[in-house]
Amino acid sequence: SKEDSSKFAAANIAIAENLALDLTEDHYLASSYHRNNPGTVICYPKNVFDGNYGTGLNDIWTPKADDQNPWIGVKFDEEVTLNTLIITERYNAGAFLKELTVEVSDDGVTWKSVQKFNIDNSSAGTQSKTMEIKLDVPATGKYMRIANLASDDPTSGNPTFSHVMEIEIYNLLTEEDLVVIDMDGHVVEGKWKPSIEHNLHR
Repeated sequence: SKEDSSKFAAANIAIAENLALDLTEDHYLASSYHRNNPGTVICYPKNVFDGNYGTGLNDIWTPKADDQNPWIGVKFDEEVTLNTLIITERYNAGAFLKELTVEVSDDGVTWKSVQKFNIDNSSAGTQSKTMEIKLDVPATGKYMRIANLASDDPTSGNPTFSHVMEIEIYNLLTEEDLVVIDMDGHVVEGKWKPSIEHNLHR
């Protein structure tokens, strides 16, 4: 029926692609990454772009303890436009990210600050946390990074860095951009909200 075909079209057109998912390891960049002395725990930057939401220490990224300016990012094969990031953090004594800046670059050397975010963790609880970061204006570049990362242990006030589980990067359609057409080629009236398809590799 027309109703069924309309729903089918809407479901397909609203899916967005995670631009950072499953690139080769050399595409993932970071200021540093934590590695313990025996080498049994290695928190590679690639860990947070693989679609795996595991909570083990070898499933996350966190920088070295003495990293004074931690950042993590992606080198794309070509220039991309992005407007939405989904960041999932593993619970680490309540040390969730409290601020970050999204930056882009054409060469991976000179960076342009796009937007800074201050994050309210007052209702974070004691479980893993997922937050959506939406840029006021879409950003374009061959490189993207999340910089000026800061987090604190709320119990002691000492610097304790967040355990980042996963970062997803999207250029999500806005409601104004989204037009749904049914299988007969007719525009489907109504307001449609874009949705994100999470590619989970378990």
